[in-house]
Amino acid sequence: SCVRLYIDDNKLYWHNSDEISIFAGTTKNLKYKFEGETGSRTGKFSCVTSNTSGGTALDCNYAIYPYSALTTMLASGNIEYSLSSSQKYAENSFAPNANIMVAATEDTDNTHFQFKNVVGYLKLQLYGNNTSVKTITLTGNKSEKLTGNATITASFDKEPALTLDDNATNKVTLNCESAVKLSSDSAKPTEFWFALPPVTFSEGFTITVTDSDGN
Repeated sequence: SCVRLYIDDNKLYWHNSDEISIFAGTTKNLKYKFEGETGSRTGKFSCVTSNTSGGTALDCNYAIYPYSALTTMLASGNIEYSLSSSQKYAENSFAPNANIMVAATEDTDNTHFQFKNVVGYLKLQLYGNNTSVKTITLTGNKSEKLTGNATITASFDKEPALTLDDNATNKVTLNCESAVKLSSDSAKPTEFWFALPPVTFSEGFTITVTDSDGN
């Protein structure tokens, strides 16, 4: 599987299969696909939703990456989105579709979206002898909320905000479809990335690594 919206040298780059939700002046969720080349920092998106009518009017345009048919825009301008408790491993990058970003324009006439990150990253660097990783589970030691239904507030020229609801869960698992063999060199460890909501692990966190033999 391809790695969408990937990171390189601390910069984000689009993939030509990336899709976003756009709320073009209404609460109707429209799917748009990236038209540019993989490796681009900017580009155009084209609408691939056949029925674009309906929804309640908004005072500006909103966008969120990645696209999900389940994403809902409220009349208040808040976005309801679900953060998965399972992320897929991607080499030297975060999981496909895990890097949630939002954008809001100044008004409905503006169609230039400047995306801002909703989540942050935790990069683990592991090494070992003859060890292949199958899953890594991360849990905050104070039961911090990490996944589940969230409300995202996006505003023009402001940083977004994310709030997880009361039923949010306190762990997230990184799954390696094919077990990833760890580097044996401590100077060049193997990287595993988590995309996480803004959170302070005031008492630290715990990671549980399961190898290909289930240990």
